[in-house]
Amino acid sequence: MKKYIIILILVTIGIAFFWYNGTYKINEDEIDKNITQFVNRKNDNDSLKINIEESVDIGYRRIVCFTTDNGLLGEAFLKKGINKRFKIEWTGYGNNIYRHKVIKIGNKKYFTVIGRNYDLQIAKIIGNFKDKTYELEVPQQEYFIIYCEVENNFSEHPAIRLFDSNNNDITDDIYEAYSLD
Repeated sequence: MKKYIIILILVTIGIAFFWYNGTYKINEDEIDKNITQFVNRKNDNDSLKINIEESVDIGYRRIVCFTTDNGLLGEAFLKKGINKRFKIEWTGYGNNIYRHKVIKIGNKKYFTVIGRNYDLQIAKIIGNFKDKTYELEVPQQEYFIIYCEVENNFSEHPAIRLFDSNNNDITDDIYEAYSLD
């Protein structure tokens, strides 16, 4: 009887191992290919090509900023497994200059902004939540991923304002220039 229990335990461990490795199967050097496949999983006719612009790790999560071959800005959120491989949790893309989310990692929440620094004019982004304001410095590079830890009770839809290095609100100017591009 003990022999059957040991065999059953070993089989269960083996099945769990193969299932886990099948779930977290993306190697570091295959992330762009897998994001492309994930983004195109519902596209029957057209196939978008992506280019990874930036990525950042927060704990066991990786946030990726990408662009498509037709100029759209995208984001991908991946989770790293104990086998050091990744799985894609979600992706999104569109014609916005930035994309923002509040994400939960473990028992912490983060306000994340992924974007394009249009003509390198944006020096900081201010996110006004219901009861709190967060200011994020934007690096002087074309694409960026910035984030900060927020309180756990925050909503996901802050009002966003863009500022230049002289602390001028350039939100409307950037939107107008970007929409004409």
